[in-house]
Amino acid sequence: MGFILASLCTNVADPKRRLAGIARSTRRAKTLVSDMPRGAVENLTATMMTPYAIQMAMGLEGRTRPVFNVPISNVPGPNEHLYFRGARLESMYPVSAVTHGQALNITCYSYAGTLSFGFAGCRDTLPRMQ
Repeated sequence: MGFILASLCTNVADPKRRLAGIARSTRRAKTLVSDMPRGAVENLTATMMTPYAIQMAMGLEGRTRPVFNVPISNVPGPNEHLYFRGARLESMYPVSAVTHGQALNITCYSYAGTLSFGFAGCRDTLPRMQ
């Protein structure tokens, strides 16, 4: 598991320019970790998550500015279909949760050539998430 920080370019109104900015930001972040050994990536992830863990441990969630408010996860699943007692699993949908200070959690899950998206949002921050 690895963790990167990337800009969602929320200050850019034009959708095409915004998407290009997000792509540049994630590409830069991925390049940073791509040549690192697995242990170094895990250490970097732990270091980057430390402020969030401290907030949780000290009960400061919701009282201090969140470290990040829109986590986006990409969970690679199996490439082939799975079966249980002869029944084929048709699809898998990700489920996640939001914590204090987070507005939205987006999780992508791949399964047998498909990609499913799961959205969990704070009702107060995103009253009309649909």
